[in-house]
Amino acid sequence: ADEYDTAFFDKRSKFIHYMPETLILNNLEFDHADIFDSIEDIKKTMHHLVRTVPSQGLVITPAADTHLTSVLEKGCWSRQCKLTFDTTASDSQLSLDGHALNEEASEIEITSRENGKEQKAVLKWNLIGQHNLANATAALAAVMNIGITLADAVNALSTFGGVSRRMDLRFQFDNINVYDDFAHHPTAITLSLKALRAKVGREKIIALIEPRSNTMTMGVHQNQLLEAVQGADEVYWLKHPRLSFDLEALCSGLKKTRVFDTAEEMLEHVLSLHATDERNAVHWLCMSNGAFGGFFDLLKARQLETAS
Repeated sequence: ADEYDTAFFDKRSKFIHYMPETLILNNLEFDHADIFDSIEDIKKTMHHLVRTVPSQGLVITPAADTHLTSVLEKGCWSRQCKLTFDTTASDSQLSLDGHALNEEASEIEITSRENGKEQKAVLKWNLIGQHNLANATAALAAVMNIGITLADAVNALSTFGGVSRRMDLRFQFDNINVYDDFAHHPTAITLSLKALRAKVGREKIIALIEPRSNTMTMGVHQNQLLEAVQGADEVYWLKHPRLSFDLEALCSGLKKTRVFDTAEEMLEHVLSLHATDERNAVHWLCMSNGAFGGFFDLLKARQLETAS
């Protein structure tokens, strides 16, 4: 959904106008500091959205998200479905639990509970990570609400190959895999790195990050960035022109890190690393909510040049 302003004459979030019958709220953290003053400001807007759901509609939320719990405590007059992950059942009349059967969470046991009745199914798909497990569980809850059986829903979801810019494998050459990922919040960066680490084990992960969103460039999350990248072996940053804090100083305590002014400089550097390690598998995880300075176009041009 779109939480930004509807128009210059309507400063409410666009999703206020959606009037959903089924609403998924999968997590809530502070972001979009250019339009929201605080987490409480976001909660207020989210509660306005909850109030647009009809009484026979369904609001789907993770049971463990304290911010969303406090939103619903302001008042929810619709049916609710609680999502749990690798935990005991919620005390809600309607709940779904997603339990990872392997480390990368590409196999998930889904348990549906409604009015004391329980169903189980196993989802096997190509997506990885706890965040995708949570998304899958929420999506299954939504379609079951319109009468699709758990078994049919899981069979359909198993064919879903993902979307662009979500751990999107863009290039493979020599021993290198290059991924494009939309992660632009410290929590999302952490989850993407954890998901890739679970998949590749001890193979080298190089995180290439552009802190580009309005909240990132304002420096709201700067103190969370170093913790967010702990899952990477090396971290390289693309400095955005709007960046309002000293990224070099922030990263001075990290080993194997560097800040670049242009995507061209970043690409040249990571390619030079490849020249010294051509045998072992390496994974470049590129994270930005923008065009990443044209990094992928530059890499494509370099590949075409090499091929010719």
